[in-house]
Amino acid sequence: MVVAIVALVVAMGGTSIAASGVLIHSSSQVARGAIKGKNIASATITARNLASGSVRPVTLDRGLRGLIATAARANKSAGGPAAAPAGASGGGAMSSAREVIRKDGPDNQPGGKMITIATMPALDPGVWAIFAKTVVQGKFNNTTDLNTILTRLGQGGDSDAECRLDAAGDQDVTFAPITAPSASHLAGASMQITRSLGAPGDIKVSCGSSGQPWHASNTTIIAIKLSDAPRQEVTG
Repeated sequence: MVVAIVALVVAMGGTSIAASGVLIHSSSQVARGAIKGKNIASATITARNLASGSVRPVTLDRGLRGLIATAARANKSAGGPAAAPAGASGGGAMSSAREVIRKDGPDNQPGGKMITIATMPALDPGVWAIFAKTVVQGKFNNTTDLNTILTRLGQGGDSDAECRLDAAGDQDVTFAPITAPSASHLAGASMQITRSLGAPGDIKVSCGSSGQPWHASNTTIIAIKLSDAPRQEVTG
């Protein structure tokens, strides 16, 4: 960079500089803002004259940032490596997300065992924040018959749903009531976890009930990729 500035100043000053014996050999001899873009000849300064990282995307013209972002998206869709988005300062992985959904089912599942209701297959290696939710309802016909209600009370007519988010071996679990002796309930189950995957892994949501038949609906799993997610176990 200094060499380019010296060449520029000498060219601007002509023989008068040489005759006076003044020679710029350090950037400290040039006042801040003294040399402007109009004073620099075209192609005088090239990429090799610039220190690595000295020009950040946020300092570029908006139109140029747009062109870079467009090229990055085209490169990604063509199977090339993903580039950092325009305006990013660098240092972190570009975020991405993935979602699977199941609007309805499974239906009329027996109580007493866990059933897989949705799977996100082969989630890529990396650090992920994973969220899941589903709606579970007990299959229990409402009744006003006193004898039936009393029988159910004696048999323990209350039933809870248990749902698990399994992230390649690590789990989050939630419970919710889905039936009472005389009625069934809708229960929303939400789960979440952070997970670092060293290899592709399946993410699953499973549910079951303690007694009564049940069905699930509106199940979704969302995985958001992070640059890092430190995990700390606490006692209070």
